Amino acid sequence: MKVGYVLKMFPRLSETFVLNEILELEHQGLDVEIFSLNPPCDSRFHGLLARLKAPVNYLPRADSSQMWRALQSGRRHADIDPRRAGSAFLRSLDSKDQAASRFFFQAMHVASVVKERRIEHLHAHFATSATEVAMLAHMLSGVPFSFTAHAKDIYHVSTDPLLLSDALEQCAFAVTVTDYNVRCLAALTPLARRKVRRLYNGVRVDEMTPAPEADLPVPEIAAVGRLVEKKGFNHLVEACRKLSDAGFTFRCRIIGGGEEYNTLRCLIDCHGLEGDVVLEGAQPQEVVIEAMRRASVVVLPCIVGSDGNRDALPTVLLEAMALARSVVSTGLEGITEIVDHETTGLLVPQREPEALAAAIGRLLSDGSLRRRMGAAGREKAERQFNIRKSVSELADLFAISSTGWQAAHEVARCA
Repeated sequence: MKVGYVLKMFPRLSETFVLNEILELEHQGLDVEIFSLNPPCDSRFHGLLARLKAPVNYLPRADSSQMWRALQSGRRHADIDPRRAGSAFLRSLDSKDQAASRFFFQAMHVASVVKERRIEHLHAHFATSATEVAMLAHMLSGVPFSFTAHAKDIYHVSTDPLLLSDALEQCAFAVTVTDYNVRCLAALTPLARRKVRRLYNGVRVDEMTPAPEADLPVPEIAAVGRLVEKKGFNHLVEACRKLSDAGFTFRCRIIGGGEEYNTLRCLIDCHGLEGDVVLEGAQPQEVVIEAMRRASVVVLPCIVGSDGNRDALPTVLLEAMALARSVVSTGLEGITEIVDHETTGLLVPQREPEALAAAIGRLLSDGSLRRRMGAAGREKAERQFNIRKSVSELADLFAISSTGWQAAHEVARCA
């Protein structure tokens, strides 16, 4: 089966879950082709990219006059049904996004490639521009599409409810990564109740062999994520100050890049934590995994941001559990579907550095508790978050969608 993936940007260092999903689809025998709306903006890439077989199409970005000249003169678009093109163009005019005309132009390119290479299904990640282009390409080509909704595309103040509603009406199915997301989408539109499937992001559990904690002179705390408000890393720095004041010796490694780097740097310096808390910048997945292997505790103090943005199913927690590391996070919906409090890790209220420090300190002080929770986390990761299982279910949904479309297409052709 041939599947086209429509993504806002590929590759992207912070979206290992997308790369892992595509690699596992290829491992399970699917033929994947990638359409990226934008070129990558980071020169650092995960080593896993070397495994990728899928070709990557970087879609053209042009101003309006260039677009229409290309559409008028380009033979490759001649097989697009004018009625479909008209409907898709009118849909693009309803978009709130100022780049709507570019999305329509990019969708024309996707639709042409879909027809040329007989791609049987399109799938997008995030219910934003990528889903917009996938939906327009579906309208142009007739090939079914689906999308995965994550978190920012559901909860952020900039979320486009019209796009979500239209995409759910047009798609063969939609996927989201937590049961909580399913309930929130169902509250937005009745269509979600029959269209949305919950599929947890999987991790490569089989390749993440648990290892004993490293014998380090100073225990390490690992924290991984983009340096943005919703990750709550400022509360982690405050918790580290409380741990230091309480006499704990540790080294906290915060891995990730983002807009709050300077704020966190100033906070670390202000508290005199320069030797205890280190900002290591964005790193490829191999470095992230090694940091978690070395760590005694993995911490992710997520919060609901002032803009409504939040995490849904943070991949780093899944990876830490697969590595049999004890975790500390907050009791946000979605995270409670990953971490079972007092069993696979500890959960504390968001925005409470004192409670966060107490939970980290408890684990740093009790090796047997860390090992027990790490083992329970590994067992849950094997049972519930193995990427082979989640991608197999996704591939089945692709196949059902494609089979139904082909049958309808054949009936229409014969008629």
